[in-house]
Amino acid sequence: MSYRFANLFVTHQQTDRSQLPALLAAASADTGTPSYVINLALDRPEIAEYSIDALSTNWNERTFSGRLFGTNAELKWQQNHGDRFDVWTLKESAEGLDFVAEDDLRFYCIGTWNPSDQCFRDGRLPQKLTYYPKRGSCKDDRFFFRVAAYRPSMSTDGASLDEIVNVLNRPRIAAYRLTGVGVDSGMPNINYDREVNLHAE
Repeated sequence: MSYRFANLFVTHQQTDRSQLPALLAAASADTGTPSYVINLALDRPEIAEYSIDALSTNWNERTFSGRLFGTNAELKWQQNHGDRFDVWTLKESAEGLDFVAEDDLRFYCIGTWNPSDQCFRDGRLPQKLTYYPKRGSCKDDRFFFRVAAYRPSMSTDGASLDEIVNVLNRPRIAAYRLTGVGVDSGMPNINYDREVNLHAE
């Protein structure tokens, strides 16, 4: 793991369902290349390398949550009430708050590569996991999201005991954003606390 000082800038807005495609198209210029999109809908999740036509037709009519992300920024949306959505943008900028960033954390998704089916499978689910945008090459390859985590920037120089206790009681991770995707060959020791099941989100 590598650590560095960073300034994370977060914005929030509300929008209508019909405006989501335009927001994604505008934000894709800031996310970096390649960028990826996750769309969570009741009928099926979608993950794809982003382009204007990457998602299924009328995806915004079915979505309740999702993310557009790349190395530079992330856009998240979450259904609020009816057709209204909360939308957050996270990116590093001099305008942001001070954090210590930990780069290249990996959140592993459910399933391993099955060469005979040429897709990811998991014995706990009957269906093939065909929505990952990268393929495996060897049996038991795992798909993962790359993550940047932001920890509070803490200094205890000259602090009183109460101030130190206050610092220690803060959450270890204040924010995180997805930065990319990948596939690892044969992961024998998986941390299942960080396994992501898109069907349960």
